[in-house]
Amino acid sequence: MFSIKLIHAYGRERYPLSVFVPFAIVIAAAGIAAAGSLPTVRDAVTGCILAYTLVLVFRIADDLADLRSDRLRHPNRVLVRASSVTPIVVLALMIAGGDIVIILRQPRAGARLAVFAAISIFLVLWYRLRERLRAGPLASAHVVLIKYPVISLLTCANWDGLTLHTALASFGTIYLGLCIYEQLHDHAVRESRGGTSILAAEAGLLVCIPLLMDSLVWISLCNLGVLCVSVVVVSRISYNHRETEDTEDTEIAQRRSSDSLQVGPPPSHFEKVSCYYCQATESESFLTAQDDLTGRAGTFTFITCTRCGLRYQNPRLGIEHIKAFYDQEYIAHRQKTNWGPLTVFFNLVMDRHDRQKEKLVRSYVKLNAQSEVLDVGCAVGTFLQKVRKRHGARVVGVDFKDLRGCQSLEGVEFHCGLFYEQPLESERFDAITMWHFLEHDYDPLRTLQTARDLLKPSGCLLIEVPRLDSLTFRLYGNRWPGLQAPQHTVLYDREMLLRMVRRAGLKVVDYLPYGAFPAFFYFFAGAAFKLLKGRGLNLSKAIYPYFVGQILFAPILAFEKHLNFAMQTIICKREGSEEV
Repeated sequence: MFSIKLIHAYGRERYPLSVFVPFAIVIAAAGIAAAGSLPTVRDAVTGCILAYTLVLVFRIADDLADLRSDRLRHPNRVLVRASSVTPIVVLALMIAGGDIVIILRQPRAGARLAVFAAISIFLVLWYRLRERLRAGPLASAHVVLIKYPVISLLTCANWDGLTLHTALASFGTIYLGLCIYEQLHDHAVRESRGGTSILAAEAGLLVCIPLLMDSLVWISLCNLGVLCVSVVVVSRISYNHRETEDTEDTEIAQRRSSDSLQVGPPPSHFEKVSCYYCQATESESFLTAQDDLTGRAGTFTFITCTRCGLRYQNPRLGIEHIKAFYDQEYIAHRQKTNWGPLTVFFNLVMDRHDRQKEKLVRSYVKLNAQSEVLDVGCAVGTFLQKVRKRHGARVVGVDFKDLRGCQSLEGVEFHCGLFYEQPLESERFDAITMWHFLEHDYDPLRTLQTARDLLKPSGCLLIEVPRLDSLTFRLYGNRWPGLQAPQHTVLYDREMLLRMVRRAGLKVVDYLPYGAFPAFFYFFAGAAFKLLKGRGLNLSKAIYPYFVGQILFAPILAFEKHLNFAMQTIICKREGSEEV
């Protein structure tokens, strides 16, 4: 293979910019956090460049050292098929020379150069001795990953600001995060003897490490690094990158390969609609979105009504065609209960989500055995079960998909179909909830008017939806998880949500800039969607870095109720309190 072509093919296969640029920034950020002071712009840029090029040099070294085993394990890799690896070796030497020049221009250049030489010699010796030492995949991975905290140290501009506890916290976070990733990503490492125990121990240490930092700023920087590493992990284990699949993922892939939606819905499946608020047809383009969660093909357009300002999807899939997008992979309908080592933790978190919903309802409605609660878009019904078991209330659920076979709907009066077509008595319910339902609705004004008629005079309607005018939308734009095309038909900012419920004849009791749904999911998923670019998020694998990141971001998320992160909740009545 021609040298330039070889280098280009190798870079695309083993060193994609979308993964390693943010990874290099994380490595450099860890060095900044360890130093305890913000660097100059020049030092920050230099650190990122040094991190990026050092990671490349050491990755090439890894691949060259593993070349013999890759001929058996990965025969289709670029280096394995190349007639000569000389161009890659020359490239690595040239980049290493540039790194040495950069290092020599920094403070304490002699010490830095000694550290660079030491880690290089150490890795060369390890590559030569690991077979004689009979090191297994688990030990080998942990030894080789030592290079990354060393790279972070080399990128640190202010060595005088280093302290033992900040260095341990920052560099330890990088090291443990990558060790955990390696065990989750590589089945040979994961299945090694003692792998599960070591994984659990490292996850525990990773959670505790930020406590070593001596200020909230550096805790946040450290946790930001973990989040970015987690996102890189997700991008590397996406559907398009992974080299191995478990049984469940293989079945999903097979279903997708035979699914006509893989080429996108045909134009005949779409329909034009008027504005849901004012029925106008005049509009201007807002943005286009994809099904970032599952990775199904198709592009969906959102527009802005030029008369009232509502943002909505137009054209939209006809109601008979949207059903295919609410299959068992849809996040609210997933019934999977086995999440490996995280099963208990996952169940606790999901239970907390239902507790937060129940707590919100209790803040506005007195629940007891005489109460009747309706959840519109109830999915598998876990929230209704929480209300039924805790308060003895009579509970009713409505969902577009027939989920009556779910065990969690036992004891629930379940109705399948469109909400406003159900035979429910007027003025029956003490509380009606819509947890992330209204943004899916094909006729939101009619839905709100129906809810108004079903409420008792003292009853409350609670609606939670993603907030368009939020921090996460400004961060992620057309990769914002709140778009969730094509399922989401309407996008609500604060003003439009208030206007919509008032037009339906409802009085606003309260407005909350948060919801029961965790805002961290939007931060995490949005960053993953940006990297994956429509390839789909593997929830079975993403669950590990997601939960770690959520724990580490707890100090920041503690302020969620006071900040406009992602969600909004509005509480309405037929009559009573004055509007906000």
